[in-house]
Amino acid sequence: MTFLKKYTSLFLKFGLVGALGTVINLAVFWLLVEVLRIEPNIGSVAAFVTALTANYFLNQNWTFREEAGGELFTAGSYARYAGVNLVGLAVNLIVLNAAIWLFHPQGLMLVQAAGIAAGTIFNFVLSKLFVFKAEQD
Repeated sequence: MTFLKKYTSLFLKFGLVGALGTVINLAVFWLLVEVLRIEPNIGSVAAFVTALTANYFLNQNWTFREEAGGELFTAGSYARYAGVNLVGLAVNLIVLNAAIWLFHPQGLMLVQAAGIAAGTIFNFVLSKLFVFKAEQD
């Protein structure tokens, strides 16, 4: 498989997992905050951790299966994945706030989408390089 084809395939899988994680995050947040009336910040953190964990297992066992060496879970790779995602969230927020500060946009959804895109690319690269790297790398 060519380099470009391999990484395009991995990125598409990563994106699908991320989209599912977004749905999981929103569903858990809705359940906790709207239905169970949990405080929104607690619900948001719980939703983030739930989606992060689901995404970790999907990426470990589908997106980066070859790189992960077939292991279902390792505490070290989960911790690295959580760290990468927290930094990816920071990248998202930096892009979002920089765009708001510089451009004062009317369409915040477009700016948020740019932040998500930047965070996603960052998360993909670091997940490939540091989280789900093959043992022989």
